[in-house]
Amino acid sequence: MFAHGPLLHSLDTSSMPPPPIDDSFPHPTLLEQIRVTDAHRVQQFLTATKAGIDQHDGKACRSIVPVNISTYRAELCEALNVLENLKHSKLVLDDLLQEAESGETWNEELNRAGQLKEVLGELLKSLENVKRKQSLHRKLSARRKKRAWLKRRNQRLHANRLAEQTARTQRSQEIANWEAEWKDRLTQERVAREEQQMKTLILTDVRRRKARAKRMLARFEKSLHLHQQRQNVSTVNTQPEVRFDARMYALIAEWRGKVDECVKEEKRLKDELNRQSTGNVSRRRENRWRKVLFGTAAIGGMFGRQSKDWWWQELVAVRRAWDKFSLPADPNHPFHQQGTVSTWNVPPEQPSPEWEVYRETSKIKRCS
Repeated sequence: MFAHGPLLHSLDTSSMPPPPIDDSFPHPTLLEQIRVTDAHRVQQFLTATKAGIDQHDGKACRSIVPVNISTYRAELCEALNVLENLKHSKLVLDDLLQEAESGETWNEELNRAGQLKEVLGELLKSLENVKRKQSLHRKLSARRKKRAWLKRRNQRLHANRLAEQTARTQRSQEIANWEAEWKDRLTQERVAREEQQMKTLILTDVRRRKARAKRMLARFEKSLHLHQQRQNVSTVNTQPEVRFDARMYALIAEWRGKVDECVKEEKRLKDELNRQSTGNVSRRRENRWRKVLFGTAAIGGMFGRQSKDWWWQELVAVRRAWDKFSLPADPNHPFHQQGTVSTWNVPPEQPSPEWEVYRETSKIKRCS
């Protein structure tokens, strides 16, 4: 009924196993025999288990238990306290040794010192266990490694936080600069729009004044023309008529000057408004890019100032490049000394890939 592998050797196997139970009819005697056998085996098992536990020492079993650093520290502190008390007891014994009447006190202190020595011995024996010290050393090494790793990790995280904070501050500064720059641009654009609107209003007023001046000038010229027609009919020039003509000429000159001023002002305002228009702004931007890329805003400057014989120089450069391929690879060849040959070069049977593309596969028929 009980199958315990390590303790089978301690059980009594000399007795025969009980016969199989027949459930067809009751066997009171057989059942009682089975109960007694089971009780005997249980008693043997408990006895063997208790004997195995008694063989092991309690302190040795305690050394098998995993070491706790806090417990070891507490035991070490306790051992130090016991050692301190033992030192104090030794000093007391030295003082009592010099006194004459110290029999009972001497014995008590001596017993106390003996007890402290026994307690200290037990503590030191537990603390100096090799397996326990090795396990403690492994735990301390693991704890040091973990603390060193945590320290490096905290330093790395701190450095990352500082870098992120610096980058965030720099980014915030860039955003602030960008916002300030665009605010300045928007302010300049708003001022430019306001100036353009004001100039548009001024141009409208100038055109209105020019139209009024033209109407007044036309009226004075018409009055002078009609007056001159009447003078031609009467053929008599009186003093008031002369004064009237002089006054009309003065008014015509005055209003003609006003018309000229309005025309000049209108032309100046139109030029300024045209320079600030969208088309001119894009053209100025294009001119700036041309200056950056080609050094000049002129369209012809992109190709550079070419002389009259630039095509001839380009042809010579191409011919020299072809001559480099047509000359033999051997520098001691006579062709290198004579320069480029003036006759046809017979192509080799196995031309290079550069010349293979120019080889003719079919012959040209000559007309007789």
